[in-house]
Amino acid sequence: MALFIGVDPGTIKMAVALFKDGRLVGTHLFAENPKEVMVERIPSLAAQFSNWLADVMSTGELTVIGFEDAYVGSRNLRVAIQLAQAVGFLKAIAWIHGVDASFIFDVPVRKARKALCGRGAATKADVLEAARKLALMDGYDCELSQDEADAIAVAYCLWTQLAPFIREGKRCSSCF
Repeated sequence: MALFIGVDPGTIKMAVALFKDGRLVGTHLFAENPKEVMVERIPSLAAQFSNWLADVMSTGELTVIGFEDAYVGSRNLRVAIQLAQAVGFLKAIAWIHGVDASFIFDVPVRKARKALCGRGAATKADVLEAARKLALMDGYDCELSQDEADAIAVAYCLWTQLAPFIREGKRCSSCF
C-alpha cells in the first residue's frame, strides 16, 4: 500500500512516526545538544533524518510525509524563522530521496489532534495518552515522548485522510 510518515519538526529535537497498512510500525526521536549553535544543529538533525528516510524508502513503497505545522509558543520571530528553515531543509531531503512533492504535506496541529483524539482542542496530555493507546493496540510497547506522540498524530491524520484516495489511485490536493 503506502507508508505514512508524520514528522514533529524542531531545531533541537524532532520525532518521526511511521504507519504502514494502517498500523504504527515505529517511531524515532532525533536529538541534538541544545548548547550547540543552530548552524550545526539543523544540518546534523537533517543528516539523521536523511539516513533514517533512506532506510525507510529502500522498500520502494509509495511514501506520504506530513510535517506538523510550526507552533512557536513564545511568538519569537527568530525561533519561527529557524524552524521554518529546518522544515524546508527536511522537505528538500524528502524530495531528494524520491518522495513525490505532491505527497509532502503541512498538517495543521488542530487537524492532527482531531484525527487522533477526536477534537482539535485536545491538550498535549490527551495526544500523548491517545498515542500510547494506539501504539499498544498496534503491538508497539514502549515509552513515547511528547514529540513522538505529536508525530504519531500527524502520521495517523495522513493515513485517515489520504489512504482512501491512494487505494483508488487518486491524489487529494484539498485534504489539508
